[in-house]
Amino acid sequence: EVEHYLEEATASQIANGLSPQDARRAARLELGSPNSIHEEIRTYGWEHTLHTLLTDLRYAARQLIHHPGFALVTTLTLALGIGAATAVFSAVNPILFKPLPYPNAGRLMMIWEMRSDGSPQPVTFGTFYGLEQRARSFDAMAVMKPWQPAMTGALQPERFEGQRVSADYFRTLGISPVLGRDFTAADDAFQGPNVVVLSDRLWRLRFAADRTIVGRQVKLDDNLFTVIGVMPGSFENVLAPAAGLWAPLQYDPSLPPDSRDWGHHLRMVGRLRSGVSRTQARNELNVILRPFTQIYAKGYESSGGPPDGTA
Repeated sequence: EVEHYLEEATASQIANGLSPQDARRAARLELGSPNSIHEEIRTYGWEHTLHTLLTDLRYAARQLIHHPGFALVTTLTLALGIGAATAVFSAVNPILFKPLPYPNAGRLMMIWEMRSDGSPQPVTFGTFYGLEQRARSFDAMAVMKPWQPAMTGALQPERFEGQRVSADYFRTLGISPVLGRDFTAADDAFQGPNVVVLSDRLWRLRFAADRTIVGRQVKLDDNLFTVIGVMPGSFENVLAPAAGLWAPLQYDPSLPPDSRDWGHHLRMVGRLRSGVSRTQARNELNVILRPFTQIYAKGYESSGGPPDGTA
């Protein structure tokens, strides 16, 4: 390309009246040194980039060898940073990036009480009870809270992560046990039976995948619970990834104003009916909630006041 440019420039100078020798010299003066141009062009190529990278790596390696303390700190910092980034990504990936592993996951909707300043907060059981009884925009609604029972028995006592849930929890998510049955309204009745559903992982870890586990009793926090079901191995509980067992909430539907039913400690999820938008559902919930907060004004006052709506 440089030679072609020289030929074109020389021809132009000849056309202006210079001799071929003078024209060639004028073209070279205009262009400059071909060698320097060649080197300048090479700096934009991948070869130069690779050469620069290798030079930097060699320099960095020499510095690390000559300063072992700094090398150790650098290595540990990188290891912690990469580990932390991997852990955070592993946690948020199934929530923010991957589609939820439930049937018709786009119809699932998290529901929160909205404070007067517009910020969301966990719902009370009173709010869930009022909305579940009256809302028509949802096929099913459920609430959940953390539960950490200790399992005792013939094996070493062990504490497990779990959840206390309302009766329609698994139906809301669209998942059913692979062994046994799901919770019923009778299971979730106030002072109802002690029943529990196990995860596939816990079933295999603690009970060696014994298919006769359904109907047997296990001791949790010194209370006997009857195993009524085992969830499928494909079940990914995005709402509580570490949970290995579930039991009913069994809250008092009479909603006494000084009871735990009014604590802001429950997470709520609903499954929208087909054809109902989130905006329509939210508007219906807000319409339902206003008179309900007046009916149970004492209960809401005991929990810091009624919400301004749902979010």
